[in-house]
Amino acid sequence: MLQSKPRFWAAVAGYACFLALNSFSLWGFTFLPRTLLGADASDTWRIALSITNILTFFVIAAVGARGKRIAEKNVLLSATLAVSAGLILLLGQVFAPAFGLALASGACLGTGTTLLFLCWIRVFASIGTPSAKKVLVFGSALSFAPFSLYLATPSEGILFAVFVMAFATLVLLYCVKESSETEGKAAPATIPTRESTQPLFKPLLCIAMIGLIAAVISGIANGGTPTEPLDFTQQALLIHLQNIVSASIMGVCWIALKKDPSITATYTVVFPIIATTMLLFAVVPDPLHPMLSFLSSALFVMFSMVVPMQSIAIAQQRNLPIDFVYGLMAGVLYLAEGIGSILIGSLQSAFASMVAQPLVLAFLLLYACSLVMFFVLHKQKDGVDAPERTITEQPTEQERDILKEKAESLGASHGLTTRQIEVLNLVAHGYDAPSIAKKLFISENTVRTHLKRIYTLLNVHSKQEIIDSLNAA
Repeated sequence: MLQSKPRFWAAVAGYACFLALNSFSLWGFTFLPRTLLGADASDTWRIALSITNILTFFVIAAVGARGKRIAEKNVLLSATLAVSAGLILLLGQVFAPAFGLALASGACLGTGTTLLFLCWIRVFASIGTPSAKKVLVFGSALSFAPFSLYLATPSEGILFAVFVMAFATLVLLYCVKESSETEGKAAPATIPTRESTQPLFKPLLCIAMIGLIAAVISGIANGGTPTEPLDFTQQALLIHLQNIVSASIMGVCWIALKKDPSITATYTVVFPIIATTMLLFAVVPDPLHPMLSFLSSALFVMFSMVVPMQSIAIAQQRNLPIDFVYGLMAGVLYLAEGIGSILIGSLQSAFASMVAQPLVLAFLLLYACSLVMFFVLHKQKDGVDAPERTITEQPTEQERDILKEKAESLGASHGLTTRQIEVLNLVAHGYDAPSIAKKLFISENTVRTHLKRIYTLLNVHSKQEIIDSLNAA
């Protein structure tokens, strides 16, 4: 069993290997599977992988929405089986090419990769926010180290490198997951309701816009005609430099400045830069397009690092299942990216003769995203990023602390649950049942159930008797 420091560095190494594994499948290294499978089989394999990746995210969200949580060992076991099956089928495709093998391999690896995402998000939630941020930063920055195995391997040995990367990812993840079994279990999350999920709309909208724009910019850049196309090594260095730049920015923000930007706040910073980048595509020479693509991709990577941390924060704040929150957000991100790729590909084919096509497309997308920006910056009501509004007149800070301490002490001495103590604390501060339901994002019936139990355990019959008990504590 790993101790804290070994576990942390095992998590960093495992996450770096996981990102390097994704370089073969989910990310922009299309030449890796093409080198192994050829153009036709690679396209079939990647389409199957992308579709199952997106679908699995939404299935995870749907299972979480029903209040169910798949056991830790079952998720890791399922991921191991899916990845192993995908690699075995991939091996079969290399030696005996067949459409069915490519399709099945992509589907298995898409499912397995998504389940690995779920494993990592649960690791991040279990090790705590400060450590999770460091793992994200260091793992992203160091992902080039395991990826160098691809660079050092001849083209005929790429499959061997993929097997090694998958094996290292699973082993390190298994070690990290095993060491978390002795940690305390979090309080069970509540089933998502309309009231608790409504504030997710704005973050999801921002995620969709960023995924869409990133894919479109990448398509515009790839549609150019640079005089000297980048070779495998140059493109790999460029893409991993994006990871290092993004990790450095988030490291300064999270670790040095101790800031925790929300998804909507990050969007309001990233969007103007991406907007400028999109407009520059119409005026700068084609050979400079890769640099513009580099900037936008680095911003996308930075945004994608914010999403898992904010998913954990939102799930904890609203007592929602992390599987539901992260599955929904990641699913929307990858779905939007896929739609953006299809959109830019279709438009470039339809308007190939239009010189100003990138400019027209940029203005259309910027108009849509500007509407989103206006919506995000508009006065927020009960949003994830908005501060809690005062429902009733509250006591002073000192009185509030005293009441909270008394409520926690009284609740603990009478065997109240964590949620019941929260309700007791709000009752002490003058909240009624509808206000408590709104603040805790639960139904009024649930609040009344908690109140009945509190009355029974405290042997009281009214809110006034609760107040008297707290004053006497």
